[in-house]
Amino acid sequence: MLDKWRFHLAFSRYKKKHVDAYAACLKQLELFQSFKKRDAHLKDITYTVFDLETTGFYPNVGDEILSIGALKMNVNHISFPEQYYELVHVNKPIPKAVQKLTELTNDDCRYAKKFPEVLQSFLEFADNTVLVAHPASFDVVFLKEMCKKWGLPVPPFTYIDSYLVANDLFPDSKNSLDELLERFDINQLERHHALNDALMTADMFTKLIDELVIREINTLEEINDSNA
Repeated sequence: MLDKWRFHLAFSRYKKKHVDAYAACLKQLELFQSFKKRDAHLKDITYTVFDLETTGFYPNVGDEILSIGALKMNVNHISFPEQYYELVHVNKPIPKAVQKLTELTNDDCRYAKKFPEVLQSFLEFADNTVLVAHPASFDVVFLKEMCKKWGLPVPPFTYIDSYLVANDLFPDSKNSLDELLERFDINQLERHHALNDALMTADMFTKLIDELVIREINTLEEINDSNA
C-alpha cells in the first residue's frame, strides 16, 4: 500500500512539473518580442544564431528535436559570452544512423527537458533578436511545427536564412555550411553538434554580412528585397 501511495505521489509531482512547464512556456510566448526594426543596419543588430539536431527531417510525421544550440552575436565583431545548449526529451527511439551522426543516445535524451520547457528558455534567450540558421527553411520551420504539435502558439520569429543569403551572393557556387566554411577558411569544429554548428554558422554569417555591406545591402528590408 505504501509503495502504491509513493507511486501516486511521484506521478502527481511529475504531472504537476510538466503542467507548470507548459504554463510557463505559454507565458513566455506572450512576453516574447520579435525584432521589428527592419531598417536597422545589419551591423547594429543582435542575432541569435542557432542550430537544431533532430531525429529526422519531418516533424509532421513524428520526427523530433534532439538538441538546440545557439549564441548571441553582432557583426561589429563584439563577442557575446551568452551561449545556449539544451538536450530535448524524445518520445521515440533515436534511429541508429542519427545516434552515430550526432553522438546523442537514447539515454542522453530520455531524461532531458520536454520541448515546452526548452522552448521557454530558448525564447527567453532569443528575445528581441534576429534568428539566423543555415538553412532557416529547416530549423525555423521545424521549431514552428513542434509548437503546433504541442498545441503552442507559433512565435513571431524574425529571422535570416543564411543559406538563401549565400545563394544570392554566390549564385554559381554550392553553399552548404561545409562548403562555406571551407571557402572562408573558417576553423571547423566537430559537426552535427548543435552548439558547434551554431558557432561555425556565426563565423560564416559575419563573412556574409561583410559581403552584403560591400554590395550596399545594409538592412533586413534590403536582404528581403534581394531575395525576392
